[in-house]
Amino acid sequence: MPSFQFQVLKPVRQDVSMQPHSQPPTFPRAASTAEVRRGSALFASSGRALDADDAWREQWGPPPVLEPGVFKETVDRASLLEGLGLTPQGGDEGLLGGARLKVGLQRIGAMVVVSLEPVREPAAEAFRTEAEHRSFLRIASHDLRGPLANIRSYASLLMSPRFGLDARALKGVDVIARNADRALKLSDLLFDVWRDERGELFLGREWAQLPHLLEDALAAAQTSREQPGPPPTLTLLALPELALDVERVAIALRALVLHALDRSPPGSTVRVEATPHGSGARIETCDEGAPLSPETAARAFELGFVVPRARRLDARFELAVAALSVRAHGGKCDTYTDSAGLTHFSFWLPRGEPDQAPASEPAAR
Repeated sequence: MPSFQFQVLKPVRQDVSMQPHSQPPTFPRAASTAEVRRGSALFASSGRALDADDAWREQWGPPPVLEPGVFKETVDRASLLEGLGLTPQGGDEGLLGGARLKVGLQRIGAMVVVSLEPVREPAAEAFRTEAEHRSFLRIASHDLRGPLANIRSYASLLMSPRFGLDARALKGVDVIARNADRALKLSDLLFDVWRDERGELFLGREWAQLPHLLEDALAAAQTSREQPGPPPTLTLLALPELALDVERVAIALRALVLHALDRSPPGSTVRVEATPHGSGARIETCDEGAPLSPETAARAFELGFVVPRARRLDARFELAVAALSVRAHGGKCDTYTDSAGLTHFSFWLPRGEPDQAPASEPAAR
């Protein structure tokens, strides 16, 4: 918190107030002086800030100068506030130019250190009800996606052969399209993080065929990977039909595969397997990337751990957000390194129940 200190020094001459004021009193250690008007055993300011920082100066301007006043040896707080130019507000607080400040005192031998710190008022709640917050997220998400979707649509239109753009222009339009896609994806992910923090990551479950979602996820991940390489291989066993939020799970599966592709050395192949497991299905990737440290393996799906280390919203961020959707379904996330040095990341999704159809009658797709 921005703050600074005044040094209040006891004058060498105790009868300074009785002397003519043609010359200022002398203070120890050649400190600069402020005129002292009256009283015995007085204190006066050194006239300089001992601990001023840039944050204080940016927010409050130059530190106040201690005005002449009466400061008894016992340090009368009301007089001190007055001398500092503060309007007393009760206790140790005062107003200075509309800012509420708290005054602290510390006696060190013949010196009294006076510290001033701004008093922070408690922040008001931006939303009074959960309904207001949900409404805000819905509107903000829509208004953010709208312009980005328009940019993406017009970029696709410009890449059509009928416009006859040359290779250089087409490359620029392709960059626009890719950045719009990334911005759309990140906005969706960030809004999901905020919804999850408030317990509002609601799901719309319906019966879904997991193999179809996996095939689409592999194709999307291969298309959007940063470095070209062999496509991932997919192994599917007989999988149960699951009640899923199809859109969220599709995004989560894409993030799982893309994360494995991102970790893999050039030229290596990522294996993806989907097998029945308990009452649901387990989807697992296997890559030849560097083995994880024990701490990273334990926290690979935690946003607070992966984002500060990545320093960008990359595939690790997408994997951690995907884990939020998996857990919202009642699923689990896991990672380990096997004896051959291959690293595995997996999602387990339960069978679940659809929102509208009874469990015994899966909805037709």
